Amino acid sequence: MHHYGPTLMGALVSAALFPFVLLAAVATALVLGYALWCSARNGQKGWFIALVIFHGIGFILGGIYLIWFRDNKRAHHSHTHADSSAA
Repeated sequence: MHHYGPTLMGALVSAALFPFVLLAAVATALVLGYALWCSARNGQKGWFIALVIFHGIGFILGGIYLIWFRDNKRAHHSHTHADSSAA
C-alpha cells in the first residue's frame, strides 16, 4: 500500500512559490483598490459595479480601466466647464 501524503519536496515547492503568490495577491488588491477609488471619484457607477462584481479578474479589468478609461470624466468635465464659461 502506497502513502501519497505531503512530501518534503512538495513542501519546498510550496514554500518557494509562496512569495510569488503573495506578491500577485497584493498587486491585484492594489490595482483593484485604486481602480475602485478612481471610478468612484469620477462618478463612473457602471465601472465601479463591474469592478466589484468581477473582482476575481480585478487585476485585468482594473488595469484596463486605469489605462483606457480613468481620465474620461476629468477630460469631459474640463471640456464642459470651458464651454459653459465661454457662453
